Amino acid sequence: MANKLSEQQQLETTIAGLESQGPLLGDAVVDAALGPMRARLARLVNLPP
Repeated sequence: MANKLSEQQQLETTIAGLESQGPLLGDAVVDAALGPMRARLARLVNLPP
């Protein structure tokens, strides 16, 4: 469970960082990077303990 939480926290932090870089990187780049991260985060959140 600790690894799951750690990965979830890492993804949330990374997603927030990328979202803040939207104006610099461009929406297309940010959206392309965020898609797989958001999908992984959704799977982690929905995993049974």
